Amino acid sequence: MMRDPTSMPAMSQFAETWSAASDDHTMADCLRAFCAEFGFSHATYFGTRLPVHSGGNDVLVTTYSSDWISHYVSMDYRRLDPVLSLGSQVMAPLNWADIPRKDPAVRAFFDEAAAFGIGQQGLTVPMKGIFGNTILFSLNAHTGAREWRRYCTTHKHEIVRTAKAMHREIANAYSRCPVGTDSPLSKREVESLYWAAKGKTAWETAKILGLTERTVSFYLKNSYVKLDAASKAHAVAIALDCGLINTG
Repeated sequence: MMRDPTSMPAMSQFAETWSAASDDHTMADCLRAFCAEFGFSHATYFGTRLPVHSGGNDVLVTTYSSDWISHYVSMDYRRLDPVLSLGSQVMAPLNWADIPRKDPAVRAFFDEAAAFGIGQQGLTVPMKGIFGNTILFSLNAHTGAREWRRYCTTHKHEIVRTAKAMHREIANAYSRCPVGTDSPLSKREVESLYWAAKGKTAWETAKILGLTERTVSFYLKNSYVKLDAASKAHAVAIALDCGLINTG
């Protein structure tokens, strides 16, 4: 049974405690603890073309059984999986109950998933990485459709915050931006971050670049959004790690 909604504000904070996790196994253990804490059947993080140490491969962190994963791969379900295909096309959270199931193959897919212990009610939160790659965070549970829809409607914002917090932790653990990747930042955003990395305030940077302090602050805030950063220091760290700025 899903956890009492009065405890929901702790959900995203729970995800933020994962900074010590550093590999697939410890991340999966964190997801299992998360599901146990909040009463979900399973949770999955899937990032397509995530810039990782292994060279831009997909990243999968999940509580699904190895049997289901093996079956999924052997059946080539990535081509059929409606959660994956629709989740990659939408901007808003996708309730699995809204997925069309007229196709017998889709119905069979969900039936087989249920046989492997996957909850039939699910929600997938789509996100975009800084280089346009797709990230999907999914939760599912063994509960009724009406109860699940009410739960997701009531707590959608907290679930989305949790997905973003989880993505930050997984990205921090795995991401290494590939050399030669086009910068998502504009020239002015790069310049503003460069001088921030040098310890300059927005006012000092404005004087250097011949801009107003307000304009520099605007460029810095844009860079936070594009880099999915929580602060100026975080944005600088990401930009340095990705080679978007060089202070050497």
